[in-house]
Amino acid sequence: MPPEAVNSWPKPESWSLLLGTIGESVILLAVAFLAVSTILNIANRQVRIAQSLFTLGGVALWLAVICLGVLFVQDQFQFRYVFDHADRATPLAYKIAGIWSGQEGSFLLWACMSAFIGILAARRTQEYRRWFTAAFSLFLGALAGILAYESPFRLLPMGADLRIPPDGMGMQPSLLNYWVTIHPPTIFLGFASLTVLFCWAVAAILEKDLDQWILLVRPWATFTMTVLGLGLCMGGFWAYETLGWGGFWAWDPVENVSLVPWCFTVAFVHGMFVQVARGKWHRTNLLLAGLPFLWFVYGTFMTRSGFVSEASVHSFAQMDRSALKILVGLLAVSLIGFAILWIRSFKLPVPAKLPLGGLLHRETGFGAGAWLISGLGLASGVGMSVPLIMALADRPTKVVEESLYHQVVPWFFIPIAILVAIVPFLAWRDLGWKGLWLRVSNVLAITFGLVGLSLLWIKNPTYGPQPDFGASLPLLGGRVQLVPWMVFLIGVSLFGIIANLWRMIDLGRRSPMSVGGFLSHLGVMMLVLGLIVSRGFEKSERTGVQAGSSSPALGYLLTYRDFTKSLIDRDNKILFDVTGPNGTFQASPGLYFKVRPQGEPQPVSWPWIRRDWSHDFYLAIGPPVFDASDPSTFKVGETKLLGDVAVHYENMARQGQPGQSGTKFIANLVIKLKDGRELKAAPNLEIGGEQGLIVNTVPIGDDYSISMNRMDAADQSVELQLQFRKPVFPIELFYKPLTILVWLGTGIMTVGGLLSTLYRKRTIRGQGRSSEYDLAADLIAEPSSDVEKHEHATSTVA
Repeated sequence: MPPEAVNSWPKPESWSLLLGTIGESVILLAVAFLAVSTILNIANRQVRIAQSLFTLGGVALWLAVICLGVLFVQDQFQFRYVFDHADRATPLAYKIAGIWSGQEGSFLLWACMSAFIGILAARRTQEYRRWFTAAFSLFLGALAGILAYESPFRLLPMGADLRIPPDGMGMQPSLLNYWVTIHPPTIFLGFASLTVLFCWAVAAILEKDLDQWILLVRPWATFTMTVLGLGLCMGGFWAYETLGWGGFWAWDPVENVSLVPWCFTVAFVHGMFVQVARGKWHRTNLLLAGLPFLWFVYGTFMTRSGFVSEASVHSFAQMDRSALKILVGLLAVSLIGFAILWIRSFKLPVPAKLPLGGLLHRETGFGAGAWLISGLGLASGVGMSVPLIMALADRPTKVVEESLYHQVVPWFFIPIAILVAIVPFLAWRDLGWKGLWLRVSNVLAITFGLVGLSLLWIKNPTYGPQPDFGASLPLLGGRVQLVPWMVFLIGVSLFGIIANLWRMIDLGRRSPMSVGGFLSHLGVMMLVLGLIVSRGFEKSERTGVQAGSSSPALGYLLTYRDFTKSLIDRDNKILFDVTGPNGTFQASPGLYFKVRPQGEPQPVSWPWIRRDWSHDFYLAIGPPVFDASDPSTFKVGETKLLGDVAVHYENMARQGQPGQSGTKFIANLVIKLKDGRELKAAPNLEIGGEQGLIVNTVPIGDDYSISMNRMDAADQSVELQLQFRKPVFPIELFYKPLTILVWLGTGIMTVGGLLSTLYRKRTIRGQGRSSEYDLAADLIAEPSSDVEKHEHATSTVA
């Protein structure tokens, strides 16, 4: 270790050491507060004190995150976590985001968001508060225990290898995007909300009341579904704008860790409708309330334990062993404890079920939808677990390929989409096929008309994707034609969109605040339609653009212009002029090299996206390439192609005495370029004394150089390689139609979910726990006769 490095290392400041000590201490205090709160609540002693300790434990965790934030903002790089995730050049917003950019910080974010939502929810749990707080305290205490080992307040050892920079390593380049400041807090708020549903279900069983709790938890369940769904979409936008592969979703294990709980939460939200209106599904809803949390804890174990570190672009480093044991313990206690309680719930009484006959009624629709979305979640959960299963079997880990998911998902998506369109028109009585047809026939007619228009759009030479009408894709064990299959999926999606828009307009005239459920369905179907069209009809082409030249791709001509800054500046852009059917514009994808200590420079790139209402023009760039061919061994007299250049190796020559510095070994070559020109070249290896052999590259023509990388003195064979004289930038160009629907659908879904949450919350406040059934969000069809009105009035009271 160089002495000057030791002298340049900043000594810890007393105030920062104190702040780090406070951060570690409040985490330990949180463990103590939450442990005592759990014990007192279970023992039913000093319940008020137990509830206060629960709040104090949550506040202590927030004090820890404030301490860590100050250390980041003040560049206290003597703390290992701060050192690893920021540097002096990091902008303030990213320094704050550094709090959750690593493993320790993400656990702290999860704990803080859980404390925030838990304290808010506990005040509204009424007679369920004791057991709710006990369960929540146990969970939050386990997270605090993990943080006691996975601490972000550890100092760098003073004997560390100080060849590393004393001003911080900086955040991982792939995270340096504005989404890092908003996506993690949003989705972790959703993850934290899963605990509310789990703990409320536990409290309901222990309080022996499986009926009334559902009315109180409904706004929280809708909020959880909405925020978690928004977080999922934000993650897709982040991937789309950063990773450069042209898509929103790749079915990565860590992506599925978020998707599976969302699917079960959606099932729970719809299962509550049946319980409130028909007095059924009490035990099923308990299970659906607990499964999202249990799946997320399991997914956290899978992604943080190191089992998928080689199989996922999102996975975290392996946890501290003691912290991992606490996480495993949390998973085991939660899973086994909840299973025992759920089995115990079968001994508890439930209200009598309201009689209901026939098939075409709302209960069937809700039930089928809930089980289908649960099946989709379960299939995704199995897929995400494959790397873990392979690791436990001592086999190399591998993720399930995207194409396999695309063959499984339609089995769930198509019937779900049809139900989303039909259920809004069903009543709680048996409607009959004729009654259903009368209600949906107009929607079907509009849908068929729009499908016809979509066919015209598909073939439109200006705005449409104009796909290959002979293309096919694997599906359901065989192959299907791309265009008919896509038209069918578009039609199914449009059916759901038009149906919910129809019902929203119909009901919105009477109660504008009550259309949240329809709005959410409309947004989800629009989002999925955007994903289907942008992925199914996308076009892509790879090319390479050499400095100072042009190259065609997808009907565009890409012309290299210049850098905006240096290749080691993270704000550097590579400028290209793009000439197409509608004129010329400039594209500026990002590219720079992150120089890491003791390692090769790391290339970092960001795609450039030009958004239009009909499509996205998506340009992804790779690091500059200088090798025009792979190395190839030539024997004397042999002719081979290197790239598009024919190379003939005539003989070996030597200049100078063997073993002496400056002596050259020369490969005499005859080169034939692709334009027919023939010329000679003599790449050589030179003895350079202490430097060893020096590879002397020689130019051939305007575009290439050639080098002799090594030789064999025994048979005079040589290894030759072709290089570009100017760097070539690998480009992948994507045409992505109708991606605007993904953004619009996300916004509409979120607004609908929040509107529904506010409406339910207002209903509970205004009417008490026996609030009447939400006509809009629960999709009640207007009764049309005195008999139906009587049945409707009976079914609206839970």
